[in-house]
Amino acid sequence: MELSKCLLEIADKDGLPADHVIRVTAQELNKALSRDKKEKDFAETLIEAQSKAFAAYAFYTGKMFESESDDDLMIP
Repeated sequence: MELSKCLLEIADKDGLPADHVIRVTAQELNKALSRDKKEKDFAETLIEAQSKAFAAYAFYTGKMFESESDDDLMIP
């Protein structure tokens, strides 16, 4: 399962507010992934968004995000 989708499912299931770090980091990750790969700071922005999302997931759940495939890691 894709990390941002997983975060949003957690947020929906637990009824987290719009400004909760789980929702915010999922939105930031989706925004970073939707950027044009040719943009100057694409890689840096994506890496930062991914690291924040992984950290939010780990902090909230108490475990590391385990992807089902390399595609879930969202490395273009």
